Amino acid sequence: MAAKEHIEMTYGKLDVLINNAAVLFVDETKLGMTIRQTFETNTFALALVTHGSITERLDTSYPYYNLRGNSYRMSKAALNMLAACYKVDFEDWGCKVCAFNPGFIITNLTGEEGNKMRIKAGAREASVAAKALADVVLGKREEDVAKVGIVDVDRGVKP
Repeated sequence: MAAKEHIEMTYGKLDVLINNAAVLFVDETKLGMTIRQTFETNTFALALVTHGSITERLDTSYPYYNLRGNSYRMSKAALNMLAACYKVDFEDWGCKVCAFNPGFIITNLTGEEGNKMRIKAGAREASVAAKALADVVLGKREEDVAKVGIVDVDRGVKP
């Protein structure tokens, strides 16, 4: 019996779901394995359990069935944290680290229909983000980079 069915039969419904996985694997000689094991436990396992057995994500009548982009968002959040870690780790040798969010722009990522939707919703040309990135590289955004190592062209604003 899946967890979802057990919870429904025993308690009627799930009121609160608290996910807390915390393992830390440390083996600097095997960085790839260490990262993979940590993410598999702390992130991937929670997503699979939550969306696979507790929620109704596979039921097409479920109102949130077609939520898209979670894996992309998770990977980008992880990249931002990695950049923040590298900002601290590489500070001693003078390397500046910056995660760059180009903001809401027109790209080839979503295809022609996606581009039309983006344009209609107010997306900017990629050249706007390219100029902002050039400013980072040329040292014109030092104040932004110094804060947290993340430059967000839209300043976190979503369309």
